[in-house]
Amino acid sequence: MDDVTLPPVSDERVRAMETATFDRIRTARSARTRRRRWAGAGIAAAAVVVAAVAIVPLVSPPAGQSTADEAIAPGGGYVGEAEMLGDAEALPGDAVTTEVAPDGAAADAASEESAAAAEREIIRTASATVVVPDVARSADDLVDLAAEYDGYVESLGVSSADPTLSSAQEDARTGWASLRIPAASLDAARADLAELGEVTATSVSQDDVTDQAIDLAARIEASEASVGRLTELMAQAESVSDLLDAERALAERQAELEAYRGQLEQLEGQVDMATLYVDLVREQPAGSADPGGFSDGLLAGWNGFVGFLNGLVIAVGFLVPWLAAAAVVAAVVWAVVRIRRRARG
Repeated sequence: MDDVTLPPVSDERVRAMETATFDRIRTARSARTRRRRWAGAGIAAAAVVVAAVAIVPLVSPPAGQSTADEAIAPGGGYVGEAEMLGDAEALPGDAVTTEVAPDGAAADAASEESAAAAEREIIRTASATVVVPDVARSADDLVDLAAEYDGYVESLGVSSADPTLSSAQEDARTGWASLRIPAASLDAARADLAELGEVTATSVSQDDVTDQAIDLAARIEASEASVGRLTELMAQAESVSDLLDAERALAERQAELEAYRGQLEQLEGQVDMATLYVDLVREQPAGSADPGGFSDGLLAGWNGFVGFLNGLVIAVGFLVPWLAAAAVVAAVVWAVVRIRRRARG
């Protein structure tokens, strides 16, 4: 192989090559140094973690005990500790506990609630429709029914479909009655209506007026107190004008008091005595099923034929005026058309 002659290299080129070589060496050393530092830091962090894992169990308190910061002073009301430990004596003095009432106390509470419910002021109203064979007699029975339960008849009436009769009770078709029955006997009275006939409809409604009764009682109490104070002022009046003013105010308060008492008395009367509305309807006799003979059929056919003829005559009489008017209009139109045809010819 022939020798190759290289071109000469200048001094600047040699220095540049040396500088580049030294730079690559320094870069490699810096990278190795950084890797050693990161490795040392990782080892130190791992050592810290291992030390913490080994030391913390030695410092922490045993299971089931609280630290000093979590300690609760006596009387703080912390109930959860006693619940977790299962020891009733661990409850602090101020802890709130729930006691279960004995069976007797629960029964007393239930009886008190029942008594409170029984003391409610309730107005009861009932209505019924009864189909009876004789309306007039059933109306009299309703009077006896009200008297049987220490009640009374508030209103009573019967009506007849034939206005020519001198008395509606001779052929009474319907009747009505309003009974006042003690509220405690209302259900029993409704049950006794089945003895009069067939009960086809019935209903009961209740209206709670407890709040109204309490309000009226409070108004009465306040009015009585006001009347008492005005009476004392009248006794202490030093002039005629003061006496007249006190008498005027006293009269107004007494009028209000009497009005409130009347309203409360009326309300209590409605509560004590329930209202029972009864509608009486006479039952309809069943139709006869006896078939007719030939003569009856012939008579029915003749009557039908006569009725048809009567209807036909009525229809013709109804149409005659309309047909006459239509004929006049047709004649006028025909005359106009005929005149126009002649003019064109």
